[in-house]
Amino acid sequence: MKIALIGYGSMGKIIKRLAEEKGNEIVAVITSAEATLSEESLAEKLKQADVAIDFSVASAVKRNVSSCLLAGIPQLKEQQVGKRNLK
Repeated sequence: MKIALIGYGSMGKIIKRLAEEKGNEIVAVITSAEATLSEESLAEKLKQADVAIDFSVASAVKRNVSSCLLAGIPQLKEQQVGKRNLK
C-alpha cells in the first residue's frame, strides 16, 4: 500500500517504521515546513498515495481533508478502518 503521512512527529515516525516493516511504501511525508501549502499544492504531493494518515494539528485537519479529496484519496469512517484488509 502507498501511504502518505501528514505530520511527522513521534507518531508519524512510528507509523513510518511499522508500515515499512510490513512492506508498505511511504510515498509522501508532509511536515510542519509545508504547513503553508495551499490545498491544491498539498493534493499534488498526496496524489500518488492510496491512503493518507494525518497526525497533524487540529487547525490543519480541514485543509488536509480537502487536499485528500482533491487528490482522490478515499475517506474512511472510523467504523470502516477495522474492516479494511491492510497488510
